[in-house]
Amino acid sequence: MEAMTQFVPAWSGTRLYSRRLSTAQLWLVALGLLGFAGSLIAGEFAWLAVFGALLLIGFWTFVYNVGRTLLALPAYDVTERHFALALGFLFLVTTFGLALAIGFTVPLFPSLGVTRANVVGAHASPASASS
Repeated sequence: MEAMTQFVPAWSGTRLYSRRLSTAQLWLVALGLLGFAGSLIAGEFAWLAVFGALLLIGFWTFVYNVGRTLLALPAYDVTERHFALALGFLFLVTTFGLALAIGFTVPLFPSLGVTRANVVGAHASPASASS
């Protein structure tokens, strides 16, 4: 994320939309990731949704910040289009990730008519497509 935060403005010859949002996204993702990993290690699955939400807010802050940076451009080259596509995939992947975290403690998927395996597949497919 930080590489893209630095590279997009440099590649596009523009300024990052917000340095403050960049700092916020870093802290949100770092705290969310540490808490999420710690919850998994400790077997405290009830906390996964909380730390997953912190991760989600951090990732979405990143998507918003870099997306606004790209939106300021008058036109896009092929690399900038790929940046935008990667942001879209990251948005999808993180949304499915939070649903999976919530699914550890709340029977979320049966009420939606899908299985956990379906959501894991939907979560993994965009992640592998964007790498």
